Amino acid sequence: MEVNVQVFTGIATLILTVSMLFNPESALYLPDYGIFVSEVGKPGVRDGRIILIHFEDNNFGGKEVFATGMIDPKGITYDRSKRCLLVADVDKVWKVDLRTREVSIFLNPSDFPKKPSFLNDILWTSKGVYISDTNLNTVFVYEDGKVKTLLKLPKPNGLALGNDGALFIASFSDPSGKVYKYKGGQLRLFAKGGEINGTDGVFFDRRRDILIVSGYWSGSVVVYDLHGNVLGIIRRKLRHPADIYYDTKKMYVFIPDMGRGKLFVYKIRDDIRSQRGTVGNQEEGACSCGCH
Repeated sequence: MEVNVQVFTGIATLILTVSMLFNPESALYLPDYGIFVSEVGKPGVRDGRIILIHFEDNNFGGKEVFATGMIDPKGITYDRSKRCLLVADVDKVWKVDLRTREVSIFLNPSDFPKKPSFLNDILWTSKGVYISDTNLNTVFVYEDGKVKTLLKLPKPNGLALGNDGALFIASFSDPSGKVYKYKGGQLRLFAKGGEINGTDGVFFDRRRDILIVSGYWSGSVVVYDLHGNVLGIIRRKLRHPADIYYDTKKMYVFIPDMGRGKLFVYKIRDDIRSQRGTVGNQEEGACSCGCH
């Protein structure tokens, strides 16, 4: 069942709930298409797929199966150069052509310096593609036609790019969730707390200098400022919020809840943070990065 609602939560309004999804893990919103959601399905079985939810200006237009043939698809990102989706799936990365919907291999296990074990999130940028492997405690980067090990840290999950070129990395830790910031070869702790226990999805808004973070175990989605201070909480008491996506123009937050089999769409309050004067187009910024 799909329900349009208007529920005010202090810093955000719930505008849409889409249910009957089978272990939804990651979301990506492209205005010309709608909301792409990866469905893990039954773990370890080739029933993974990408669902397309038709959504525009708060209006829900139904949903359909967009791509199939995957095992446990998780992070989704938009490759602007090739106009395709890239999807992380256990030990490989898929490419999905947006026009033909053809699914093909982008990166095989043998393309990695070490065989992947649990590829989780993926982030396309104009300089390279970042991929986290939660089991290997590794973040890889694909650049110049080759996959390299970028850094090691405990249980890396969600990935986001900041204003200064820094990489924000969610650490799927328990009981105190953690977000790290990596820049210039240096890794430091950016934020931690029980509200983001099992830190999963991250998205940085370059216009407002805010970082949105989901806690898979805590069931909360939290907004931080540039210094790691909590600005507010979008939602508590979700079951398992996973890889989130955020539309920097309309300030929609797309939250897949794996435990409930639902996608929640929130609208953040416009005055949560003042915008910068000019920052250009945000083509890079989150686990499911796209250009708006």
